[in-house]
Amino acid sequence: MSGSGEKNGSSGNPCALRKLGARIAADIRQFWLVALIVAVIWFLSDRIFGSVCPIPLLTGYPCPGCGMTRAVWYLFTGNWQASWVSNPTAVLWVAGVVYFCAMRYIWGRKAVGAGIYIVLVAVLTAGVHVYRMCTLFPGQEPLIYRTGNLLERLVSFYQITK
Repeated sequence: MSGSGEKNGSSGNPCALRKLGARIAADIRQFWLVALIVAVIWFLSDRIFGSVCPIPLLTGYPCPGCGMTRAVWYLFTGNWQASWVSNPTAVLWVAGVVYFCAMRYIWGRKAVGAGIYIVLVAVLTAGVHVYRMCTLFPGQEPLIYRTGNLLERLVSFYQITK
């Protein structure tokens, strides 16, 4: 009885897992070089400059995504408060990634509304960033000014006033 369900994939996990693996493998084959280049750039940027984000490296000022990696890490390790302090919109970005991956890999469908969701969360992230810059900057991690940035080195009067 259960054998027929397994053969057509309607209730059998082996067929569903093969489809999931095939979708992931196809994306890996298509995007492996881009992923490798991004990983190398991130690694080198972090080792050489102490940051992976170009905005504070160039300007000294935090970007809307500052603290996002830390916030996601805290989110995954259950430290909700620290995640919120690092970047309050991290949970929305993680939810979007989970939705996209579930639709693409588990159900094999297009993530309907993903583009609108990304735009809305990006606008919200920018708004939260402006609010935090007006109320918390400078002084509270990750909203700090990075001295020694490129503009500060090139333009003598470009630096934060204390």
